[in-house]
Amino acid sequence: DVNSPDFKWQDKGLVIASHKGKDNWNAIDPNLIIDEEGNPWLNWGSFWDGIQLIKLSKDDFRTPLTKPVTVARRVDRRISLKEMNDESNFTMEGGNTIEAGENAIEAPFMFYHDGYYYLFVSFDYCCRGENSTYKTVYGRSKNIEGPFVDQKGQRMEFGGGTPLYGPNETYFGVGHNSAYEFD
Repeated sequence: DVNSPDFKWQDKGLVIASHKGKDNWNAIDPNLIIDEEGNPWLNWGSFWDGIQLIKLSKDDFRTPLTKPVTVARRVDRRISLKEMNDESNFTMEGGNTIEAGENAIEAPFMFYHDGYYYLFVSFDYCCRGENSTYKTVYGRSKNIEGPFVDQKGQRMEFGGGTPLYGPNETYFGVGHNSAYEFD
């Protein structure tokens, strides 16, 4: 619904925004993908609580046809899914969300290959030099809307993700990826 408060229009197109006290995801790192039927989809986010996905209109590639759906999130050590969805926990301290904790996920990139949609995301923290814990993980699905599952069969919206690249003694802060296919 283009009249929803979740979406704002500017002269150059659709702007997706998150709202304090309403959304527990951050509107960053957009990625556009065209599905096998030629439909445009946008995924983004999030750092706070998950990667979002919406279907866009083929007419203008801007009008949302669905509400945002979480296709991947971290459900790790300290924060439960129930706590993340509790609006009273949507708070800020010093510009950083206190609820992200061990649940940091961002930078989606979706890619279609050989009958599967692959969703690549970055887990944990970048930008801390050799102390960066950033890593790239992925899952795949036959359907662009998921569920995306890792190699162990764990769904990404419940914290799954197969490690692809991560910090080691040579490289750190490995995230914000993209994938390409060449002839």
